[in-house]
Amino acid sequence: MTETLITILHFIGTIIATLFTIIGKIWLDKKQHKNKAYSQNIATKLDDDLFSIYQNNLETILYKNIIYIETENFPLKENEVSLKRLTNILAEIASTILSDQVLYSYLDENFINSLYTLIASIDNISIKPTKKEMKTINDNYQIFSNIYFSRLNQVRKGLSLSTRGLIYRDMLHLYKNKSQKRFHIAYHTKSFVLYTLYLLIIVVWLPILIVSIWQYIQNLINLIEEIHPYISSNQ
Repeated sequence: MTETLITILHFIGTIIATLFTIIGKIWLDKKQHKNKAYSQNIATKLDDDLFSIYQNNLETILYKNIIYIETENFPLKENEVSLKRLTNILAEIASTILSDQVLYSYLDENFINSLYTLIASIDNISIKPTKKEMKTINDNYQIFSNIYFSRLNQVRKGLSLSTRGLIYRDMLHLYKNKSQKRFHIAYHTKSFVLYTLYLLIIVVWLPILIVSIWQYIQNLINLIEEIHPYISSNQ
């Protein structure tokens, strides 16, 4: 009974450790890609032909809440942008990318896919979009904004410029939350959760690694002890 319980606990522990390892690898790969800088040549091309061009329109409305308005004079909050304005900007960006094969080749698959997924979600809405359709657009826009912002910082690193961060987002109200306070709570909560997960991965995975290494050493020692008499007898 005891051996069975130990086997079950060992099996569960292995599964948990494997899951944490997989999640950790995904998170570390994402973090590594986020912190990676483009080479100077690629960064210059992307900056000159994309990011600099849209610095004063798309870059200043990233992460904001997209809303549908029927009249042009409808008052918008600081962290809101009209669907019509976003649609026009996205059409220009798509045209810019498609007309330049070199630019297109420098942009990664995640960037291209997130852009066209967002455009497709806008193209497929009703004449007067429903709440569900607007939610889909906003969800896709948050994904695209995150990728765009990440690539922008990779370009800036490649050009030896300081990266955009929380202060920049505060200044331009680049968030979908109802207030700046809620944005900060959500931002720091996400960071806390990610680092807690990272710590858990270390706490769970490291002991298993140490035990595995120790078992390997013991097995190696046992193997040497077993073959030592045969080696001695042949000398």
